[in-house]
Amino acid sequence: MQKETAVESLRKYPRKPYKRLISILYKGQYYTFESIELSEGGLSFLSDLVLDNGTECIVNLQIPKGDFVSVRGTIRHSSKIDGQLNIGMSFDKMAFSNKRQIRSFVAAR
Repeated sequence: MQKETAVESLRKYPRKPYKRLISILYKGQYYTFESIELSEGGLSFLSDLVLDNGTECIVNLQIPKGDFVSVRGTIRHSSKIDGQLNIGMSFDKMAFSNKRQIRSFVAAR
């Protein structure tokens, strides 16, 4: 059994790798990024662009085996990984049906 890291123990929702393109409306401009992980509470993605913590934006993504959704989110943190920024975003007021689809994706093996 793997030992849980400090960051993982602080997470409210379990995450699963999610390697897909997402688009984000950030300060009036659309950008495309490669996502890393997905949970019902948010997602992380790689960026060459610095995004300000606390900034609200709209993210568009396809839930695996589910709906295409546009949801409001807030940039929560960023860290460097191999020269790129790993950006963490939380979802704001996502529909319960979409949360359930993400929960099913995360729980599936």
